[in-house]
Amino acid sequence: MKIISYRTNVPDNEAVKKLKTHLDNLNGIVDWNINTEVPGKILTVKVEGISGKLVAQTIFKAGFRSEEIVPAWKKVLLKTFTKNCCPLYI
Repeated sequence: MKIISYRTNVPDNEAVKKLKTHLDNLNGIVDWNINTEVPGKILTVKVEGISGKLVAQTIFKAGFRSEEIVPAWKKVLLKTFTKNCCPLYI
């Protein structure tokens, strides 16, 4: 199981209801929650067997924008390994 977090533009609970129908119909999502009270409207998704890209596409289909929150250590690894040798898939 993998946990992925996104910054979104989901403004309120009415919009969460719209997003809910899309996320609940996507096979591979184990659980999800969104906090619309914090800046960035953070959506946290637990997935199994699907990519973060597919989740982001589903959010887009629901009519919202999202940006995956990548931990700083992962950014450093990706930048270092892709720059110096070969692609690293984490």
